[in-house]
Amino acid sequence: MISKINIILLGIINENPMNPYEMTKYIQDLELRSWLPISDSSIYTAVKTMNQRELITGETMRAGNMPEKTVYSITPHGKRQFINALESILVSTHIDYISMTIVLLFIHCLQEKRCRELLEKRLHILRSERTRVENQKNRIKRSDMGLSMLTAQERIIKLLELEIDTTLDLIYYISTPEFSKKLMNENLSSIYTELAKHNSPR
Repeated sequence: MISKINIILLGIINENPMNPYEMTKYIQDLELRSWLPISDSSIYTAVKTMNQRELITGETMRAGNMPEKTVYSITPHGKRQFINALESILVSTHIDYISMTIVLLFIHCLQEKRCRELLEKRLHILRSERTRVENQKNRIKRSDMGLSMLTAQERIIKLLELEIDTTLDLIYYISTPEFSKKLMNENLSSIYTELAKHNSPR
């Protein structure tokens, strides 16, 4: 499994080849640092590592009198690793909310039929986990473990319900012609804005 920062960078480069400085600006524009710590130095390190692993490839170019810069694009191997990472997160039994947010950014990169199939699997996983935690909560109620343990279980249930609602929203959206069009044509920022808007409190 590749790291969260690598998934993000591969997704960005998959959209548009760019150099590391442009990647840092793009991440800044998307305000990703508000929920995932990504330093400029970690971006340069990740780019170097991914280039060595042949997930991306660099081409040195010069525009007019500007200094040379190396622009990176995703390789076929990198694209496979990127798609595999997104799919693995969707069906993981480990509920990682930050990883799922990354998937939301790049879900338009998945093939529609495959995406729907994985979302249905995710929905089953989330519902099963909610049942497990609810059963655990009921056992805690009958024990003397204390209010703090009960509160922790209630928090997990609320988070799982949010994930279930988001997954149901995605299954609905991916079945509509309007969303399919966005999957093919809109950029990352627009996709993220639409999903965030739809999942805001109503």
